[in-house]
Amino acid sequence: MLGMAIESFSPTGSKCAPEEPGELVCVKPFPCMPLGFWPLPGFASEPDVKAASVRYQQAYFAEFEGVWYLCFSGSVPEQTIVDALAVGQKVDGGADERVILFIKLPEGQMLSTGFEQKIKAEIRNRRSPRHVPTRIIQVTDVPYTLNGKRVEVLVKKIINGAPLSSVNPATLSNPECLAFYAEVGTALRLEVEQK
Repeated sequence: MLGMAIESFSPTGSKCAPEEPGELVCVKPFPCMPLGFWPLPGFASEPDVKAASVRYQQAYFAEFEGVWYLCFSGSVPEQTIVDALAVGQKVDGGADERVILFIKLPEGQMLSTGFEQKIKAEIRNRRSPRHVPTRIIQVTDVPYTLNGKRVEVLVKKIINGAPLSSVNPATLSNPECLAFYAEVGTALRLEVEQK
């Protein structure tokens, strides 16, 4: 994960020894880190802003005080996640979204049904049923900008039907991986239409 100071923490919040399973955390702020959940101050009533702030803290900082908790990474010893990207796919004619989670595993590893179930269970237990991805798809690469920012918004647009021709490949460090997301997006949209 480019540009992120990540560590593996034990359940007590101490740094894990090498090869010891743990929870993936980010110990320093990073460039693409969201400042909060909507609505932010100045855009809604004080109770709504406060409720959004509480949700943000519970989602990312409740596990280890003052440390961004990245969820599910090292809690399942037989497999670990190298990188991940979650996006919303429009359903019900755009009235709702379902979560699609893309994960990159260490080279040579394949996503097993058991590991997929454990990821979903971990997200459900630590967040909410709403956060549980409908689909978990293994990828060989996650797209990044030239300055090391993961490009969730771009992948979300592609998954929801934006053509690859709308992407400026010169802004990405690995634009070749987008062809896979476009192909998967076509299949995911077909899946939604058939329901």
